[in-house]
Amino acid sequence: MTGSGAHHHQISSMFKPLPANHLSKPVHKSSKINFEKIICTVDNTTGQTSFTTLPGSLTGYIQDAPFAKGMMKNAYQLILAGVDGEVEYVTKQFFRLSNDIDQLSDELAGAGGDQIAQHNAQIKAECSRLCQAKWFLSAFYDHCSASNVVVNKYIMIADAFLLQEKASMEPSAASGISSYSLEDEGIMWLVETRHPKNVKHFSGTLSHPSTGMDLKSSTIYAFTHFSYGHSNWNLVFADVQGSPAVVNGHDGLILFDLMTHTSNRNSGISDFGIRGIKSFATDHKCGIVCRKLGLDKDLPLGARVDSDMELDSDDDLGMARENHGTAADGGGNKSIDGSGSATGGSDDTE
Repeated sequence: MTGSGAHHHQISSMFKPLPANHLSKPVHKSSKINFEKIICTVDNTTGQTSFTTLPGSLTGYIQDAPFAKGMMKNAYQLILAGVDGEVEYVTKQFFRLSNDIDQLSDELAGAGGDQIAQHNAQIKAECSRLCQAKWFLSAFYDHCSASNVVVNKYIMIADAFLLQEKASMEPSAASGISSYSLEDEGIMWLVETRHPKNVKHFSGTLSHPSTGMDLKSSTIYAFTHFSYGHSNWNLVFADVQGSPAVVNGHDGLILFDLMTHTSNRNSGISDFGIRGIKSFATDHKCGIVCRKLGLDKDLPLGARVDSDMELDSDDDLGMARENHGTAADGGGNKSIDGSGSATGGSDDTE
């Protein structure tokens, strides 16, 4: 009613018409698989993660062929049957376990038990990174509220869990494994909800520009700075990227495929350790949110890099940047977003 002072919520939609050729697209084959579900939890005090296998099993259908392929991971459509019907997800699997682009011998096809175990360890690391990111983001928002600083509150981390095929049964066609032996563990899959194809990049593998001037970008830059300090200067988030999503009823951003560099260099594939941490400390420039939170003074970037870390040379860092690109070119590698589309470098793990 005009003049009543009523507030009208803006109507928005991500709907897209079906393409002209949608009826001619092939019908994809899938395999029916029984899985065990594994969840990742984080210690509220230390931020350390752990994994728990839930009782019972889930039945799902994985498409036999990937609908998107990155540098190191493939993405497949997954449909899980549940009490509320069938739900569609994106599930991801490493097909290479090496950063060396020339080493294509790491294909999982025909893999033995040792290689399956290595694959599963890296898939768990991917899930652990997302779980830890949620912990850091929650602590960041708590700090913003306590400091009475206005930030973009509609940023979230993608929900993820693991599914493991039962080694006592036939492997899925998508796994590329011909059969399991008695000693093998079933292959694990990283499972995420599906989100839009359009992706915004905020950093690369070894490039951390702080050029965005909007509140959303400034909030994410401050989040990465806060996380570095909150980890006692032991962890840096890299390849930060996200897709638009509805968060708490507002237009927001969902972050996914985050990478980390850690002082122990043990957080997963493409963890560059001290070299990666140094790239953040060198690149990051505190913006308005950082300064309002006092991060530039309370959590100085060079606090640990300048003290007890043994640094690689600047030449080594420069060579690494050349090999892995910058945020401007998407980090130099292809990743798979939540829609399954290959995007310019979220991380080297895909």
